Amino acid sequence: MEGKLILKDIEPKGLWKQFVRISAIPRCSRHEAAIGNYVRSEAARHKLESAADEYGNIVVRIPAVNSSSEPIILQSHLDMVCESAKPFDFASRQIKLIYEAGEVRSDGTTLGADNGIGIASMLSLMDEQFSHPPILLLFTADEETGLNGAKKLSEKFITGKRLLNLDGEEFGKIYTGSAGGIITTGTAEIDKIRIQKKGYKIFVGGLRGGHSGVDIDNGRTNAIKLLFEILRILDKKYEIKIASIEAGDKINAIPRSAEVVILASDFTVKQVIVNKINDLKRTSNKNIKLNIEKTDIGDCYSRTFSRKLIKMINAIPNGVLERSNGRVYTSSNIASIKEKKKLTIKTFQRSYNNTDMNTLSSKIAAVFRDSGFSAVKEGEFPGWEPTESELLKTAESQFEELFGKKAETPAIHAGIECGVIKNQCSIEQLISFGPTIKNTHSPAESVEVESVEKFYRFLKKLIEVL
Repeated sequence: MEGKLILKDIEPKGLWKQFVRISAIPRCSRHEAAIGNYVRSEAARHKLESAADEYGNIVVRIPAVNSSSEPIILQSHLDMVCESAKPFDFASRQIKLIYEAGEVRSDGTTLGADNGIGIASMLSLMDEQFSHPPILLLFTADEETGLNGAKKLSEKFITGKRLLNLDGEEFGKIYTGSAGGIITTGTAEIDKIRIQKKGYKIFVGGLRGGHSGVDIDNGRTNAIKLLFEILRILDKKYEIKIASIEAGDKINAIPRSAEVVILASDFTVKQVIVNKINDLKRTSNKNIKLNIEKTDIGDCYSRTFSRKLIKMINAIPNGVLERSNGRVYTSSNIASIKEKKKLTIKTFQRSYNNTDMNTLSSKIAAVFRDSGFSAVKEGEFPGWEPTESELLKTAESQFEELFGKKAETPAIHAGIECGVIKNQCSIEQLISFGPTIKNTHSPAESVEVESVEKFYRFLKKLIEVL
């Protein structure tokens, strides 16, 4: 099994053993049956009670050991974002694990440490013997496409008022709040005309991508915005027509690449694009890849539709839009453009304030409609307002006792499930933490090995004293 030999001696051994196993199991969003079956088989092997609801959420109950305290819920999500820098079938191939320089990463795909380390830690606890209250292991389905499993949870499915979410991505931070999110989608019939001419295929790539919440403040260039800035410049001079476009993929990932085919007759088109890319390379994006080649065009968008599309994409807000107390408060990400029978453009808005989030979504919907697109809002989930609690105080004291320093207690600009689960199941006290995971939702994803050991030690200690 890939990764077995390189990870077998790393502590905690039980956690890494489980991580290797689940790395061989397909678990892209909405395809979590196999990982769900594995979780339940592990529960059965340990003679633990488990249950699954109709949405794919799973709960496993571990009885108390020498404790009469109230139950504690541990929660991770089953799915992962499946992104690859090269052709890779996540449904049939296992993720190749590479351990070097103190980190575990994959070979050109997302690693799945988000939230695979959380899953592995919960499964590993089934083998541990230490004093603890009743533990409920809650594995939620389809988190990455809109926290959909958590939204379907029933209060009867889990019992307990305290929850530890294990989806944090920076060790040393205990999260006390998170942003809400909403997807705003624009769709239009494509106005095409038949034409037989030569054009240009333009590809931009090599960008870092990343999580559209956590990394939105890290200077990551959005490939769609870059491409349409290029098209805006070209359109001023050449009045171009677009023949086809394919850009971005996952709704919660910053697009790493984009490709467009355009009709433009002037031979200086290529030099204009090269000049723009070289300007960016000289500043902050040295790894941008550019490919321009001549290609045959059979049909293309009308001049009117092309012009509207270029203007619209450049008008849609993207990136950090509001800050508060030095942190990102509201943001938006243009995630993907897909052409099938219709042209579909997906965007994702985040904010700690649900009103601000919906206001921003409405503004983007208005931009869509002004350009002749239909617009819908979907997948909304609430923010989790930062709160103080006895659970947080206990976690802070245990962290300081273990590591000799205070933990940070910020809110995170990402859509973790705490707010949804709190609403669905009347949870009273929640915190979120995890190991240090870098470049989530991108093929550069990695996890720091030392932080995993510390995370697991902290998790066990915290459970023991609750």
